[in-house]
Parts: sequence; structure tokens; C-alpha cells
Amino acid sequence: MVELLISLLLASFFLGVFVLRMYGGFTADPEDARCKEAALEACDWFRGVLIRAKEGREPFSLKVTLSSRSQTLRVVWFKTNRWETFDAGGRAFFIGSGYADLITYYPNWHTFSPGVSLGIYSSLKGGRLVGNLVITPLGAVRLDLWR
Repeated sequence: MVELLISLLLASFFLGVFVLRMYGGFTADPEDARCKEAALEACDWFRGVLIRAKEGREPFSLKVTLSSRSQTLRVVWFKTNRWETFDAGGRAFFIGSGYADLITYYPNWHTFSPGVSLGIYSSLKGGRLVGNLVITPLGAVRLDLWR
């Protein structure tokens, strides 16, 4: 009887740990949690920009920093020559990987030239890579976050 109780206790413990892990119950660092929240906001903002561009058939360029981390993402609309900025407010820092610092969207074909992957860091210097915002040449936008 005691063995059964001990095995049920251990099984429920491991099941609880598994459930908390799956649903984000354990956050390693509050700074990482703020960074992930800002990354989700940045992804939503960029997807909104993409929807407006596709519906309005207006091309734009995304300004990407390749040499240093930046807390802002900037878009310039071609027809109006207007800048639109997402500011993470110091919660997340973005740096592009690739060879071009301007990523252009063409609404006629719903494509980007070139594609880019933005590394998302929790601090300006040092800090941990929390995830990637991936923009493919075929127009897909994906956010990959690590636990």
C-alpha cells in the first residue's frame, strides 16, 4: 500500500512538472519573460504592417541593423515616404543576420527581398538569445522563442 502511494506521489509530481513546463509555468528569468513579451508584440506589429501593405498594395522596406543590437524596428512606406517604428522600450533588442540592411516587400507577389532572420536578445550588451523573428522571401513571418 505504501509503495502504491509513493508511486502515485512520484507520478503526480512528474506530471505536474511536465504540465508546468508545457504551459510556461517556469520562467527562468523575468528579463527573458519581458523580452519574449516584446518579441510577441514586435511580431504582431510586423504582421499588421504586412496585412496593411498587402491590402493597400503598397511596398515597404524594413530597416535592419546588422552590426549592433537595436530596440527598434523601422518600416518606410514607398508611396507616402512615411516611417513607422516599433519600439521595444528596452525589453528586447534585435539584430539581423544576412547581408542586406533593407528588406523590401513587394505586394504584387507577396514576397520579400531578401529574407532575414532577426535575433532577439534580452539586453543590449551580453544577454541571452531568446528567439528569432524569421521573415522568409516567400512572405512568411514566424517567431521562434526558446524556453
